[in-house]
Amino acid sequence: MATDLTKSVERLKQDIYKLELQQQRLACVTSPSGSVWEAVAKYFKLFERGYTFFTMKELPEQNKPQSAQNHVQLEFLRSMMELDVTDGPLCGAEALLDNWRLLSLYHDDLHVQLKRLEQGPNNSLVATATIGLTITANTLLNVYPHLLTGVEAASDRGGWPPLASKLLNQRLEVLASVRFDWESDCGRVVRLESKADLLAPILRLVGSLENVARVFDGALVTPELRVTKVVQ
Repeated sequence: MATDLTKSVERLKQDIYKLELQQQRLACVTSPSGSVWEAVAKYFKLFERGYTFFTMKELPEQNKPQSAQNHVQLEFLRSMMELDVTDGPLCGAEALLDNWRLLSLYHDDLHVQLKRLEQGPNNSLVATATIGLTITANTLLNVYPHLLTGVEAASDRGGWPPLASKLLNQRLEVLASVRFDWESDCGRVVRLESKADLLAPILRLVGSLENVARVFDGALVTPELRVTKVVQ
């Protein structure tokens, strides 16, 4: 009797989770209705906390995560953008999403706040935003590993190398803007132009342009806040 009840409860949990997932997908993946204003507002809402690891959430009594094909953020990007959409060196929805994934993976508490939307030239929309993120030990190990030269010796004295210690556990507010070029005939974004100023908050932390150059010389993130590669 108790076993049957337990199985029924677990089945109910699975059904509830599947309904929640369907609701998430309907809310996030619905076509932007032909309006660049709606599409961009929904973009920033969906990426407010960076990359969402929906694919890592598991169903009860299962060890298999959702298929990557079901990732709601990726499906939304595919619904609002052309297949060959570009953002600087990035091309395609998958590349755009992967940059969000890496930023979220290597920084704590990523928080994107949309500040302003303005009509731009040639049927474009320009968004101004701030991106908040925290540099942790994980960030230093994976994004700024060159700053940890001699970390073993420094650890013996109870600290980190000088530049790394200036960055560790610091909260950064990065000013950013994104231009969305819209093709009204197909109702999709055909090009993005993202700009972010990671230099300014880093300068405030390390105190000089010489130190800023040392921070970015060998870093796996650009001053425009793009992750260039991943340490294996």
